[in-house]
Amino acid sequence: MIDSGIGSFETTTLDAILAGTKMRLRLRDTTSEDLLLKDLIVEGLKKSRVPSLFIRKETYIEIDNLVLLLPCDFVKFDKINPIRLIDNNNQGNWIIPQFIDNTFFSYDPDVTTYGPFVRYGTVTQVGKYLYFSSDISSLRALISYLGTNVDQDGEIVIPELMDSVLVAYACWKYGQVYPERMPADIRSAWEMEYKLNKKAVKGIQNLPSSLETRLNTWRMNAII
Repeated sequence: MIDSGIGSFETTTLDAILAGTKMRLRLRDTTSEDLLLKDLIVEGLKKSRVPSLFIRKETYIEIDNLVLLLPCDFVKFDKINPIRLIDNNNQGNWIIPQFIDNTFFSYDPDVTTYGPFVRYGTVTQVGKYLYFSSDISSLRALISYLGTNVDQDGEIVIPELMDSVLVAYACWKYGQVYPERMPADIRSAWEMEYKLNKKAVKGIQNLPSSLETRLNTWRMNAII
C-alpha cells in the first residue's frame, strides 16, 4: 500500500521507478527489459489521470496544408476554446473552428482574453493530428491543452506518491506480456495492488484544503 508519509509535492524520476520495478520483478542484473518497463510505466502515468501529473499549456503551432501536428506532450485539450486560429486578414480577430466529431468541448463567447473572435470552419482530431476544413486559410494556431509535466531537462516530473501505483502497474502488465514468467494468481495480485494504490492516491489528491475544511466545519456547526 501507499506510504502515507510521502508528501504530495515530493517528486521522483522515471529511472527510480524503473529500478523499483526491476527489484520487485527480480530483474536487477539485466537491462534487456528496461525499454519495455519504461513504456509500461509511462502508460500507467497516462492512465492514472492524477491532476498533478499534468499542467495547462499554450503553444503556437504551424498549420501545414490544413494539418496540424499536436505537441509530443499533449494529453487532452482544455474545455473552453482550445483552438484559436490567427486571422491572416489582419482584422484583429481570433478564428474558433468548430469540432465536428466531439461535442465535449464548449465555446464561451464571454472569454475575451485573446481579443474578439469569430466562429468559422471546422476541425477534427485523428490521433496526434488536427485536420481543418478547406475554408480555413490560417497558417498558425494557438492551442490550449493539458500536457505532461516535464522539467528543464525534458524528464517527466512524477509525484513520489505515485511510485507504488506505477510499480504495481508495470509489474502487472509485464506479467501480461510474459505470462509464462508470472503465474495468473501473481498477476491478479499485482492488478489488485495497482487498483488499491491508485484509489489511495486519488483520495489524497482529493483531500479538502485547510480553507475547505474550515468552511465545512462552519457549515456543520451552523446545522447543529
